[in-house]
Amino acid sequence: MDMIFWRKTRKSERTTTSRILWKNLYGEAAETFRTRVAERVAAEVENIIQYDADKWWKCLAHAIREVGKEALGVMAGGAFSALGFRFLS
Repeated sequence: MDMIFWRKTRKSERTTTSRILWKNLYGEAAETFRTRVAERVAAEVENIIQYDADKWWKCLAHAIREVGKEALGVMAGGAFSALGFRFLS
């Protein structure tokens, strides 16, 4: 009697996410970060006034992340994703 067994393979993938180097936020980098965030928010303040609280918060968070990437630097880190679960390395 012949039997065929199928084995389901587990797929796992390596995804890369960029991470802002918040540890560099001291000294001159902190001053640069502070001034750039203030400049970006001041430029968008007329548009922000018309938003509700959620859009306002998202706009400010986006500005902080973008300035953080520019001023502090980014590390290309990896996250292990297996079967839909994420484990940070």
